[in-house]
Amino acid sequence: MSIFLIVLAVFSSTFVSSGLGMGYPAFLSPVLLLAGYEPAVIVSVLMAGQVSTDIVAACFHQREGNVDLRGGRDLRLGIFLSGLGYVGMAAVLFCPLNISQMKYYTPVLVLLFGSLVLFTIKKPMFFSAFGVLLASLLTLFDPNKGGFSPLLVGGLLLVGINSKSVVGIVVFSRALLYLPYLLAWAVFGKTWSPDARLILIVVLCSLPASVLASKLVRRADELRLRFWIGVLLTVLGAAAWMLVKKGLPALPLL
Repeated sequence: MSIFLIVLAVFSSTFVSSGLGMGYPAFLSPVLLLAGYEPAVIVSVLMAGQVSTDIVAACFHQREGNVDLRGGRDLRLGIFLSGLGYVGMAAVLFCPLNISQMKYYTPVLVLLFGSLVLFTIKKPMFFSAFGVLLASLLTLFDPNKGGFSPLLVGGLLLVGINSKSVVGIVVFSRALLYLPYLLAWAVFGKTWSPDARLILIVVLCSLPASVLASKLVRRADELRLRFWIGVLLTVLGAAAWMLVKKGLPALPLL
């Protein structure tokens, strides 16, 4: 596979993740697999690319006014959600769930959230702190934590937060969650297998793709952005369902 196609896939993945708050591994994993890279290399590259994308995207969403991370509700939500992610990771380590019995949990919930977002697209939504807590807690029961982003995006939309803020909050919380994990893995992890050229590509693509995505989000109509988020949630949920049904891991799609 040519380097041009890999760069195109990285740019597209970064653009979608920065603009809709999710989908980075879904677009990039299949391309890297087809290119012949080993799974350990792919996971390392995905983590490095996701972190660099989220840091840059959070900065530019703030700059474009899509989210307010200098204080107030958006900042508190981002910190709270990242903290909840740490709780979820600890729960997986110390209180592991039976993945075989809950394998449909994340696909069904993501598909349900996507359908509800599309169904309620023109209905007035009102912010609910209890709804935010409930939506956040649902991520704790995701058995492998692969559905962190789509579950949060869908949940926050359904409890009355506008789509532009949702995207900014989720990429910010994901950066706070994954950056320490990436650093610890790179220093202490025995399975850390980076590919220098791929790492360079994903880092370099994170800037222009995130800038473009944040500017388009700022100009986007609320209903249109909500529609495309709902479509992506539905597609990811349905694809993950089909993979699980065939006995394949759905994690790379979520």
